[in-house]
Amino acid sequence: MIISGGYNIWPAELENVISEHPAVVEVGVCGIPSERWGETPLAVIVVKELGAIKEEEIVQLCLDKLGKVKRPGKVLFQLDPLPRTVVGKLMRKSLPQLLDE
Repeated sequence: MIISGGYNIWPAELENVISEHPAVVEVGVCGIPSERWGETPLAVIVVKELGAIKEEEIVQLCLDKLGKVKRPGKVLFQLDPLPRTVVGKLMRKSLPQLLDE
């Protein structure tokens, strides 16, 4: 769970909405530090083609379906698959490290 400005945000909520976009292959959401809100959602999105979708589209999609509080503060696009455990579970704790790459 991500706590942003006192609001509870479940990563799965954002993942379900973002995955509805046709250019999205898979998505993972986690919390990253924010000076203003404590934490803010980071959406790491695997796309079919870089440049096929923009950060503004993702933010607007979340605004329309979930509201202002639950929009991602940062969106990262990539072609590589998201990190998963041996049994296929998404490794959310390793997603913030992708910002440094």
